[in-house]
Amino acid sequence: SINCGRIFFVLKSLAIPWSKEVPFVSHVIGKSIYPTRLSSRKQYLNKFGREYIDEFKGYNINSSQKMEYPIQNYLYHLSLYPANNSIIKNKFESDLISKNINPFVALNQKIINGKMFFEYIKTYTEIYKLIFSNDNLDIEPLKDFKKFYKTYLLKYNGSNRKGDEYLRLIYEALIILLLDKFGEASVLKFYKILYRIIYSHRIASRNIDYRSLNNFLDEIKIFYYIEFFYQLDEIDEKLNYILKLRINNKDIQNRHINKNIVKLEPIIIKMIMEGKDG
Repeated sequence: SINCGRIFFVLKSLAIPWSKEVPFVSHVIGKSIYPTRLSSRKQYLNKFGREYIDEFKGYNINSSQKMEYPIQNYLYHLSLYPANNSIIKNKFESDLISKNINPFVALNQKIINGKMFFEYIKTYTEIYKLIFSNDNLDIEPLKDFKKFYKTYLLKYNGSNRKGDEYLRLIYEALIILLLDKFGEASVLKFYKILYRIIYSHRIASRNIDYRSLNNFLDEIKIFYYIEFFYQLDEIDEKLNYILKLRINNKDIQNRHINKNIVKLEPIIIKMIMEGKDG
């Protein structure tokens, strides 16, 4: 499990009742933020635990003391809010914008200890709640996405299998990374194609474990592309290219026809293979 001692202090600083929120924040850190940071660097995934807490060790930035390393000059600049907030582009464009979402943090940033680390954790915990919780289901423009998420990731027969849970966590992490870099509009544009790419692995593999998942992610490199591309047109072109390769893969084509091999509901297979609602 995650280092609950550190989580306790994070939650305490955020004035959140730790006994109620520790499991949720641990989920966001260990199963959303952590795999995103690793996959964006093309590193293999593993189950987050105490031995990997170094991923969240950061630099100390103190304006009253001389910096120890040149990199801290850059991080110090990041820790300062710009004077002209009117030019800031928020992650959400809708009424779902939360006061707990800091527009000056990024998922794959270098960690800055202290207040900025707390802001970092608070921001992505809030984003996770806004996107994936059952609250505000009827609020536009995320209404269609939330309905899709519930139908195609949570409510089908087999969604609670370990392999399906792994795929759902990868999908959630990709959605948050996309939102973090390109904003709400990019999620609304790409959430279906991301689903089709990630869940094509459910058809391709009878058993999904960390080894299978790492091989799959190493093949498609989708986190890396989202992190390092600068324009949505580049993302669009690359996602469609990856999807075409996946759907036309002979093994996937053969397996999706054989209903005795693929234990998925027809509506799920139809969405993966054709992009159409059941």
